[in-house]
Amino acid sequence: MPVKTPELIVKEEIIGFSYETIGDIIEEKYKLKTNELLPTINIDLQISGTPLSLKDYPIKLPKIWEKFG
Repeated sequence: MPVKTPELIVKEEIIGFSYETIGDIIEEKYKLKTNELLPTINIDLQISGTPLSLKDYPIKLPKIWEKFG
């Protein structure tokens, strides 16, 4: 879910458009405050189920197909 008010996370006003993501900003603030890199967590994500082909979308995902197909 996107953050609607990133200013609350970094405790300062964000002005203008930037190509930085909120994750980039948090990482930068963490490094400035602690002089260390932001710790990372490696997650091995296993996706279960049967992969869908494009021809399956109208039948199995009709609302998505209607909107984006």
